[in-house]
Amino acid sequence: AAIADTLGLSEVIEGSREESLKSALAQRHQLLLLDNLEQVIGCGPAIGMLLADAPDVKVLITSRIPLRIRGEHRYPVGPLPPPDTADAGDVEALKQNPAVGLFVQRARAVRPAFELTPENAAAITAICQRLDGLPLALELASSRLQVLSPAALLAQLTDRLKMLTRGPEDAPIRQRTMRAAIAWSYDLLNTDERAFFRRMAVFPGSFTIETAEAVAADVPLDPLDGIMNLLESSLLQRDERSGDEPRFRMLETLRSYGVEQLAETGEETAVRDAHAAAIVDLAKRAFDGVQSSDQRAWLDRIDHEQENIRGALQWMLSRPDDGRAETVTSSLWRYWDNRGKHVEAREWLERAIAANTDPMTDGHFESIYGLAMLAESQGDIETAGSRLDDAMTVAQSRGDDREIGRRVRPRRQGEIGKVLDGKGFVIRARGDYEGALALHQQALSIARSTGDRALEARALNHIGAVAYVTGDTQAAYGCFAQVVEVFKQEGNQRLLATALLNLGAAASELKDDEQAEALAAESLAVAQQVGEVRTSAMAYMNLSGPAENRGDYDRAWAMSREALPLLKAMEDIYSLSIAAQNLGSIAEKVGQFERSARLLAVSTKFLEQTHSVHGPIEQERFDATVDRVRTALGAERFDAEWATGWSYSVDQLIAEAAVFQSATPPPPPVDERPA
Repeated sequence: AAIADTLGLSEVIEGSREESLKSALAQRHQLLLLDNLEQVIGCGPAIGMLLADAPDVKVLITSRIPLRIRGEHRYPVGPLPPPDTADAGDVEALKQNPAVGLFVQRARAVRPAFELTPENAAAITAICQRLDGLPLALELASSRLQVLSPAALLAQLTDRLKMLTRGPEDAPIRQRTMRAAIAWSYDLLNTDERAFFRRMAVFPGSFTIETAEAVAADVPLDPLDGIMNLLESSLLQRDERSGDEPRFRMLETLRSYGVEQLAETGEETAVRDAHAAAIVDLAKRAFDGVQSSDQRAWLDRIDHEQENIRGALQWMLSRPDDGRAETVTSSLWRYWDNRGKHVEAREWLERAIAANTDPMTDGHFESIYGLAMLAESQGDIETAGSRLDDAMTVAQSRGDDREIGRRVRPRRQGEIGKVLDGKGFVIRARGDYEGALALHQQALSIARSTGDRALEARALNHIGAVAYVTGDTQAAYGCFAQVVEVFKQEGNQRLLATALLNLGAAASELKDDEQAEALAAESLAVAQQVGEVRTSAMAYMNLSGPAENRGDYDRAWAMSREALPLLKAMEDIYSLSIAAQNLGSIAEKVGQFERSARLLAVSTKFLEQTHSVHGPIEQERFDATVDRVRTALGAERFDAEWATGWSYSVDQLIAEAAVFQSATPPPPPVDERPA
């Protein structure tokens, strides 16, 4: 009827309108524009019939739902791309962003003098990101600038739907508030589709078809059909960053509405529990996955699930403890360690451990042990030692040999072995090498008696480390070589990267720089392949040593410098101390004595912060470098530069390392290693 009216056929008798339209269009070369067609989406077959008899007529339709007829070509109109966080301080770059452009344009409609400035750029960037680049949301938000500053508006956008109101009075009702705009699309869904939409709103991040099915198991709708329907209704987006596995995401503004609906229907608790159960299941599988030959795929999978994991943990920890939070944290601490997410990991582990009401669970031991290992990775030896004591208490409290079954006993022994090995590392860092060796040997004995190959390799690795720091390099090399073979056989690429790293360090001590460099390069390649951040950083530092030995100081400096931002992200103060020491040594070799004093000072400061000490051989070298620098500068200048370096933060260390040029030609290498 609307088409007929527009074409001047309104006087045609209703019964013959269809034939009259077909006749009128048949000879025309014309474009029909049909706007907001989702209101009468059932008219698709009628439009198809008209086009069948009018070969030169085209129809351009705007709709939140496709017609699903033959000949239809869909052109999705997505949100405006929001600005990158990296551009938040670049006003000129922000002016080129379409979301920012629309926001500023509409802001001037209520505040004519409004400008994008360096002072408000960060707030405007965050507003555009938080509103997903949705034009209507940006327009509604900008109207609030009549009263609020961009920073104040951003602070109040925690409840988007409450803030996004007061659209133009002459706009359709559905465009006057964001809630009404979303409700318009929501109301077009059938009952099952609405239920499916509400369940998808529980995902803070992107999700797979598999997890969608788990969360919406109570909805009588095939999850693939449900996802397709929401995609076609513009209520869901495909996540193009997900790689080969299809993943989908709901814009945060739409998700806010869906969560509201979950609460109104009384479904929120059940749906959030279903979401948490899906994350628990995923975490359990990831525990073995990140230690298997397929670990890179698992690491990538968990990368995509970060927002969902955080949301599920937040929900579980807000409920009475049922052990699920610790199941997740105990299963994922190795992933967090691998990705360098130590700060976040330790916070989740601490919260899950504190919430636990059953200290006898496997998850409780593994969470405490994982927390200790993460603290050790950051050089926080005091916390690592304390938590290992807690883990030993839990392992030993599971009952004596008369009370536990045959299947439980090896697991309990394995837990004790892991703690002994960890405690050996802690006291080695404090300088007790005999005690450390005894603990590592106990762990090795337990590993061999229980057939635990992973623990056997770790204990051998640490026995080799004791030999390395006490100067028995040949014994260290032998241990590390065994460890490399174990992890090659086991297919554990992550731990293989570390083993190659240590073997290369031993080769360097044996003055085989060619092998040392090759092993460090292989370690770096394996570590980067599996996304192992800490080992990548250490591999860069190991590549620095051979270059320094042969007098290639520019490369040596560049390799140590590469490690700094990786270690900063992990807050690994101990390894930052070693990197600073490496840089200080290089600076001394090229005659940059002031810089060397500063770097050696910050290295010493960071080492003290971790309550760690150098091994005897390393301490001898460090002291010799300090003595040469002090002699070159004189006591007064040395003390002044040392005080400057002692005040350095991590960022100042990175800034100090940013620019370097060695002497030309470089001085001949000095071999300070004992024969």
